[in-house]
Amino acid sequence: MHRCVCICRLSVYARLWTNGLSKWAMNKESRTQNILMVPPTYFKIGYEINPFMRAVDGELKIVNERIARQQWDALQQIYLDLGFNVLQVTASETHPDMVFTANQLLPFKDPSNYNQLSFVLSHMATAERAGEVIFFKQWANERGYKTYQLNIGPFEGMGDALWSFENNKLFLGHGYRTHQDVANQLKKIIQKPVINLKLISPYFYHLDTCLAILDQDTCAYVKEAFDKDSLKKLDQHFKLKIEIPIEEARKSLACNLFCPDGKTVIIDQQNVDTISRLGDYKFKIKKVDTSEFLKSGGSVFCLKLAF
Repeated sequence: MHRCVCICRLSVYARLWTNGLSKWAMNKESRTQNILMVPPTYFKIGYEINPFMRAVDGELKIVNERIARQQWDALQQIYLDLGFNVLQVTASETHPDMVFTANQLLPFKDPSNYNQLSFVLSHMATAERAGEVIFFKQWANERGYKTYQLNIGPFEGMGDALWSFENNKLFLGHGYRTHQDVANQLKKIIQKPVINLKLISPYFYHLDTCLAILDQDTCAYVKEAFDKDSLKKLDQHFKLKIEIPIEEARKSLACNLFCPDGKTVIIDQQNVDTISRLGDYKFKIKKVDTSEFLKSGGSVFCLKLAF
C-alpha cells in the first residue's frame, strides 16, 4: 500500500516537473536573443510615403543626422545592456529607410527543421523601399539562413506580422502595406495560425504602430486603428488589453514600443500617459528619444528586427 502511494506521488511529481520543464522550454523559446539593426548612416527624408513625413508647411521634414545617430546609438546600447546580441546590416546610400529594420523580413522557426531559423522575405508596398529587401536576403544567406519568397504581395515583414509572445500564432495587419491574401501563403510556410487584423487609419499603416505584444496574456493597442471585427479578435486572444491614448499614438507612435521579455518596455520618452499606464501594470520602462525617426513615421519597434 505504501509502495503504491509512493509510486503515485512520484508519478504526480514527474508530471509536474515535466509540465514545468515544458513551460520553461516554451518561455525560453519565446525569448528574443538577437537584435538586427541598420545604422542611420544615410537616413533622411527624401520622399513621402506616410502622413508623418511632411511638416505643417507642406515641406518634407529635415533629419538632424548627428542627433539621429546619437538616438540610434542610445537605443542600441539598451539592447546591449539587456544582454542581447546586436547584429547589423550595412546601410545603403540609396535606401534611407533601411534603418527601419522591422519591415524587410519575418523570422520563424522552420517546420522542416525546427532548430533552424528561417526568414520570409518582404515584398515592399512602395517603390521607394522595394530595393531594401535584397540587402537583407544577402545578409541572411551569407549566414546560412534559408529565405522564402512569397508569390503575392505586398507584405512588409514584422511591420505587419507580429508573433505572439509564445511564438505559436501570428497576427497579420492588412489594409495599407500588406494584402490580406498574404495570410494563406504565410500559413503554408510557417505552419502556424495567422490572425488577420484590418487597419483602417492611414496614421497606423503598419500593425506595429497600433499593436504591441507585452506578454502571454497582454497587449497594448490603439482602438481607433482597427475595424470592429479585428477588435473582437483581439478580445479573443488577449486577457488584458491596455489602450494607448490616441493623441500619443498619432503624435509620437506610442504603440510602436518593444517588450522583449514580458516585463521591460522600451518606448519613446514623449509618451508620458502611455508610460504611466504601462507602469500601473508593473512593466519596467526604458525611455528613449526617437524624435528624429518619428519624423519619418517610425520609432522603437521599427528600428529593429528581433529573433
